[in-house]
Formats: sequence, C-alpha cells, structure tokens
Amino acid sequence: MLWYPRLCFFNSLEKLKGFMKSVGTRMKSCFGRMKLIKDPLDPLGAIRVSWDILILLLIVYDLIILPIKIAFDDQLKEQNDPPFFSQLDKVQTAFFFIDIGVSFHTSYYKAGTLVKSHKRIAKRYLKGWFWLDLVTAFPFFWIENYLDDNQDQLEISSTTFRLLRLIRIFKLIRVIRVVKLKKIFNKIHDSYLLFSPTFEGILQLLSLSLKILFIAHWVACFWCLLGQANTEETWLKKKDLQNGEITEIYVASLYFCITTFMTVGYGDITPSNTTERVFGIIMLIIGCGLFGYSLDRISTIVNAIDMETSKTK
Repeated sequence: MLWYPRLCFFNSLEKLKGFMKSVGTRMKSCFGRMKLIKDPLDPLGAIRVSWDILILLLIVYDLIILPIKIAFDDQLKEQNDPPFFSQLDKVQTAFFFIDIGVSFHTSYYKAGTLVKSHKRIAKRYLKGWFWLDLVTAFPFFWIENYLDDNQDQLEISSTTFRLLRLIRIFKLIRVIRVVKLKKIFNKIHDSYLLFSPTFEGILQLLSLSLKILFIAHWVACFWCLLGQANTEETWLKKKDLQNGEITEIYVASLYFCITTFMTVGYGDITPSNTTERVFGIIMLIIGCGLFGYSLDRISTIVNAIDMETSKTK
C-alpha cells in the first residue's frame, strides 16, 4: 500500500515541526535571558542594591577585624589564626574583584536619564572608583602566606622578616573603601528606607554612636600595638598584661581609649614611654574633636525631632 509510507512521512514531518517549534521556543527563552545578562544592571534595582548590601557588610567586617589582626598578629599566629578568618579573607577578596566586574555592568543616572551604554559606563568607572577598587582588592594574604611558609628557604633574618611582616600594614589600604560606605548607605536609604523625621533622628543618633565606637575600636587596637613594642617599658608591661589573653588586652585598651576620649582619665592605665605619650596627646585631640562634634550633632538631631513634634501637635 502506498498510503502507509506517506502517512508515516507526514507524521514524521509533524513531529519534526513540533520539535523545531520546541527548540525555537527554548532558544528564544535563552536569548531573552542572555539579553537580561547583557543589559546593564539598574543602579536602584533589587539585584544591584542586594549586591551593595553584601559589599557594605564586607567593608564593615574589614573595619572591625582588620585592626585586630594587625594589633594581635603574633598572638593569632601562635593560635594558628582561626581557619574561618583566613578562608573569609579569600572569599572577601574574590567578592571585591567580582564587584569590579559588577560596577562595569551597572548603568547610572545622568541629569535624570538612565545611561545604559557599556562604553560610557566603563569610561565613567575608569575615571572614578575603578583604581580604588582595584588597589583595595589586592590579595595581600598571598604575600603573607608565602613569607610565613618560606622564611627558612628564603634565608631571611628575624629582623628583616619582621620588617617584611609590616606588609600587613598595607592591608589598611582596604579601609579606603570606607569612603564608599556613605554612598552605598545613602543609595539604599533614599531608595528603600523612608522613615518619619523622628525615626530618622533616632537612626542618626545610632549612626553617631557607631561612628564613635568604630573610632574607639581602631584607636584601641593601635594602643595595643604600641604596648607590644620592643621597648624597656610599655603600658602592657606596667600592667603585667604582656602575656595576657587577646580579649583581656583589648578590653583594657578600649577602656583606656574611651576614658581618654571622655576626658575622664582615671589614671589606672597611663603611657609609659615617649611614643605612648605622643599617641596619648593625639588621642586627647581626637577626643576633644569627637566631643564637640557629638554635641553639635546631637543638638541638631534633637532640634529637628522637636520641630517635627511641634508640627504634629
């Protein structure tokens, strides 16, 4: 019978058409997804803002952990530096490099118009934050790990090795990213966090308190570092804390810094050499500035809250 081959042929043709239609639909879906990837991210979109929040948290982590690692480097090495921190350093570095790519792929607003041209985005980024992001993303832990693992093979003397270990100070370059904190926070705040003036005032007071604590934290860590200097007399030796636990030393240092900032100065912890006295003078100057700035900010915030309260009455 001739009709049977023809029927099989037409059935195969229908299946082929169905198959090709299915492939076309899938390809169209894939190209649509590729277009989403190809198009620059909206700077105020959920994806970009979520990424900014992640980068903000990593910067805050640096602000807290970095001075501790610098001040207590030797103690942490003796305790084999918790693996969590070393692994997080690598992850953080990877995210900072990814952030550079994300920034090249993020559009921006100019005179109220969203600019999506990759060429203009790249040109703007290269003239702005790119070099800062590149330098602060440098993996300093590679150099540290190499020096730690190859000290004997490199025939480095202990004195030279200590000088080379000062490379940890260069990690402070990462702190430059703190200048991006305000930019990121303002973008998140203006886009998603709109509160009443009273609540805004409370947030500003909380922000002021956190700023003071961060400054006290950094100064306390450097005060710890000075106490561990190789001199005959330091505040740590005077308080018999040179062999103390990291927590014990840090709390004593933070206590001294806050009492100095508040111009109370109980006198139970005092500078013991010229370097520490010079640093103490700097701390007093910082404390006076913080005290005046805090009073001015608190006065401004409270006045704004009072004005809003009087309007609602």
